Amino acid sequence: MIRHDRRNIAWVLGLVAIFFAAVAPTLSWPQFSGDSEDLVVQAVLEMRNGGPKWVPNLNGNPRIRKPPLATWISAAAVSSHTVHDLSSTIPAIRESAYRHLAWEVRWPALVAACLMLLTIAWTANLIGGPAHVIPSFIICGSSLLFLRFVRAATTDVYLALWVTVANAFFTAAILRNRRWLGCIGGGIAVGLAMMSKGPAVLVESVLPFAVYLLFRWHGRPARAISDGKHRQDAHATSWTLPISLGVFLMLLVSLAWPLSVMLLIPGSWNTWIMDILGKRTDRVSRDPWFAYWALLPNMFPWLPLFIAGIYIACRKLRRSKRIALAIFLVGVPLIVLSFLHDRKERYLLPMIGPAAILTAHAAVRLKRVYPLRETAAKIVWWIHWGSLIVLAIGLPLAGWLKLKRLDGGPWYSPTLFAGALIGGMAILAVGMLFQRYRRDSFILTGGTLMLLVSALLLHGLTASPEGLSEMKPIADRLHADFPDGRIVYYDPPPRVKPVTLDLDIYLNRIVPVTSELPPSAVYEGVSAIVVLRKEGDRVPVFEGWKTKFDLMSRKHHWYVLGRDAEGVQH
Repeated sequence: MIRHDRRNIAWVLGLVAIFFAAVAPTLSWPQFSGDSEDLVVQAVLEMRNGGPKWVPNLNGNPRIRKPPLATWISAAAVSSHTVHDLSSTIPAIRESAYRHLAWEVRWPALVAACLMLLTIAWTANLIGGPAHVIPSFIICGSSLLFLRFVRAATTDVYLALWVTVANAFFTAAILRNRRWLGCIGGGIAVGLAMMSKGPAVLVESVLPFAVYLLFRWHGRPARAISDGKHRQDAHATSWTLPISLGVFLMLLVSLAWPLSVMLLIPGSWNTWIMDILGKRTDRVSRDPWFAYWALLPNMFPWLPLFIAGIYIACRKLRRSKRIALAIFLVGVPLIVLSFLHDRKERYLLPMIGPAAILTAHAAVRLKRVYPLRETAAKIVWWIHWGSLIVLAIGLPLAGWLKLKRLDGGPWYSPTLFAGALIGGMAILAVGMLFQRYRRDSFILTGGTLMLLVSALLLHGLTASPEGLSEMKPIADRLHADFPDGRIVYYDPPPRVKPVTLDLDIYLNRIVPVTSELPPSAVYEGVSAIVVLRKEGDRVPVFEGWKTKFDLMSRKHHWYVLGRDAEGVQH
């Protein structure tokens, strides 16, 4: 057993290095065009440009809705040289600075993802034993959900890391009776998770374990309950001190910042209560209650095994209490979060660990019974291999014939299409060939293919309208026409949603958002106004201002207005 564990550790460390090496070169490819990441990067730039550090600013105002751990970590990785070059008047220097900024804010998130994979491997060993370690690691690291969101500097990546760490410690405490280690480590991790995104961690970590313990207690035979009463007082006492210390450490880590914010910024408490209760007026989520069923397609290409793992675990829910824990770690947060107002796919990231363990449970069963004789196992097996074949052929083909770049050309040139197709099919051929010699070949094959496919997908997206920043071309023009000017974004009422712009990032300046029309004190010293008009909207006309230039992007029409020298006195 010890030798087997050491072999698993070596494998896991090697796989972490491979995962980092495969993903790291792609970090600087995407532009900043996503709401969640933009918020962190904007706050980072305001901090590095002289803004406050303990309570970072966002658009010139204290950002108190989200704890600052993600901002602190990202800001620590950004160099002063990069921040300086973002304001350069030389386009080539700015372009280089944009790439450096993308790398610097994202590599800590990738490191967090690698630590998350290591923790998932540990949790898999606690729940399923050594046989589950490598499959859980590969399945998690190559799932669509994980590869989609761990490349960006978002609060969700750091929340997922600390939720996973907390769950690993709590699992060690409950399943392996490591109560001091579990309670102390889990308490600190929960505190760090709260510093990443607030009290959501309680739903994703503490609550599932409470429900699981209730399930275990309720499932005990009557005689066992009777016998256990004699040991109840002693057992409770043995847990009291570790739990108390864990709670104390959690509060110590998580409360210093919000308590200081309450003292520094009046009204903070009311803001947090409104946010937790979902009563913010700027929320726009209209997703149905079943939106989190998106976990199923996000487990691609492991969906057949994931469903099989859930089925197997539910069948022996009473007999195998360890694998039942993974069911609760996935199911309880999904049920509770479905009743909240905001439902976004990235909120599923903390559940990817236990979902991967359930999937690995089915993969281990398939590995043990290979060659397959049961019809159900054969169906799962061939659906899995069929999805890999479709993926290896379909993406290169779609990128060559269907998907278009911003300039109208195909995602992939004929050479890249041929290379991607040959590479994908070679991975599948080698995997099928070695299946008879190594029973877990189908796991290694799926993981390798997904790393290739994710890089290809990102390569195409970064040149397509969907993957490019709408604001960067505007920022480039503003750098040329108004290198030091103050810019304002006009957002007319009714404001359904707060405008989240990457214009602040590409200008390296604060761009205030206003709904007031000129003339107004807001526009004193302003050089340009940025206005968005959708299809069918009238061209904006402001007295004393005229259109300097306009740009089309997707279905949006952006106008930049400057002072009319003939109608306005400077």
